[in-house]
Amino acid sequence: MALTDARLAEIRARRAATTPGPWAIDAPYYWPGDDDPHVSSVAVDADCMPVLLPAPGAQRGEADLAFAVHAHHDVTDLVVEVEQLRELIAALTDPDPCAYDHHGSCQTHGQGSDPYCAHGRAQALLPPEARDA
Repeated sequence: MALTDARLAEIRARRAATTPGPWAIDAPYYWPGDDDPHVSSVAVDADCMPVLLPAPGAQRGEADLAFAVHAHHDVTDLVVEVEQLRELIAALTDPDPCAYDHHGSCQTHGQGSDPYCAHGRAQALLPPEARDA
């Protein structure tokens, strides 16, 4: 299943709305009444539902909560998309290395209109183990 432009826009918007951080697992917990005005915490209520505990003066606590709640699904979709794209790039890319002439044209793949050969750019997107396959 492809990640649609609309789905990607939703993920991008959630990420853009969050506080800049720091985001860390070992960050101290801030409860209402604590002194840090920039950090919100998420707790779980008795029904295992996420509850926002905004820090005093937190500007975007609800956006942080929405980001955290959607993270598992968003990351799963993004990982699937990356894996599919890598597989496709590997299948469509000539594994031979580029050989550029003095004009910057790739002699291996016959491409010279771009500053870099499309095959070379595609090869750079693949992890090293996929490039050697």
